[in-house]
Order: sequence, then C-alpha cells, then structure tokens
Amino acid sequence: MFLTINRENVNTSPLISPEFKQNLRENLNLKIQTAIWAASKGKTEIYQQSLADIQTWLNEYFDMSVETNQKFAEALKALNGATIYVDYPNKLTSLAAIREALASSAAPIPTQLPVKPVTVEPKELPNVVPVAEPEKAQPEKAEPQETETTPAQREDT
Repeated sequence: MFLTINRENVNTSPLISPEFKQNLRENLNLKIQTAIWAASKGKTEIYQQSLADIQTWLNEYFDMSVETNQKFAEALKALNGATIYVDYPNKLTSLAAIREALASSAAPIPTQLPVKPVTVEPKELPNVVPVAEPEKAQPEKAEPQETETTPAQREDT
C-alpha cells in the first residue's frame, strides 16, 4: 500500500482560537477609536492608516461572504474616500455670558458646599434586640504609685 501526497497551492487558513478572536475584536475596536480620534484632530494620515488596517484585518480574518461583513467593508471604503475637515470655533460664544454672570453675582461662589449632619433612625427589625451603647469611659484619677527605692535612694531622703 502506497500513499501519495500532492501539494496544492491552496490557501488554507488555520482555525482561530477564542483568545485570538477576542484580541482581534479588541484590536479592531482600538483601530476604530484611533480613526475617530484622528478624524476629530484632522490627522489624515493616521485616519487613513487606521482604516487600511481595519480593511486588511477584515479581509484576512473574517468571512467576506457574510452580508454584515460586506456592508462593513463598504462603509470602510466610503469612509476611506471621505475628506476630513475640522472646523472648530476659535471662541466660545457662551464664555462672555459666563464671565458676565460671574462678575454680576454679589455673593462669592463657594468652593466647598456646607455639610449638614444627618441623623438616620434605625429601622426596627423583628426579633432583634438592640445593643446597649457602651458607657463613656470616665477619666480615672491618677493615684500615686509606690515605687521601689534602693537603699542608696533612701539615705538621700
């Protein structure tokens, strides 16, 4: 009996362990967050690279015959073609109103709120005997203590 082994040039991917799958999802999440951050800061290179990494991982590790994965890939392509432009205001319009309100207030703004003591009545529980409060210790009067004296000390007195 003879066995013949033929090698074919077929890409077979090994099964992914659950730990690797979890790490892959976390890394994808981080890349998406990096792309969001880069878009908010106007960092086009970082944004484009993050989207490219996501696309590569998606094609390499996910089944692209699944419709959800296909739609995600299409959304990535649309985002990759988008132009990033960030236009934040240089001055807040509410800042003048806040300064005016602070200047016109007669009373200074407290830095710490006053704390009021609150007493809470314990709820009565069935078949529970309340524990008596310990009596406050009265300071004891200091009594003179006798100390031993040596014969040499007795002669001095």
